[in-house]
Amino acid sequence: LYFIKSTPKVFCLTFGVQFNFDTAPLFCVNTLKIALPSLLAGGVAAIIIGNKWLSQFSDQEPVSLVLLTLCIVCLIVILLSVVILNSLDIARSNPVNHLRSE
Repeated sequence: LYFIKSTPKVFCLTFGVQFNFDTAPLFCVNTLKIALPSLLAGGVAAIIIGNKWLSQFSDQEPVSLVLLTLCIVCLIVILLSVVILNSLDIARSNPVNHLRSE
């Protein structure tokens, strides 16, 4: 499906683009390459700092590794859903809207 849009400065051939689910893993993998080490480093830092902070109190509850792991998994799910939704939004939008005006 082709549309020809013309404005005074821009002639653009726009394709009716559908989101390709073959490219979604590419975005997700590239995002996870940065996010996973960051989340793991943050989790380790949270355990170390949390244990030092809790050592100041007489009543202590140990930091649950399961709860920390569930938080990291929830953050990964939120992160990947935002990446996929933004990719869908850009794929379905008009490419003329993303061009810089002269």
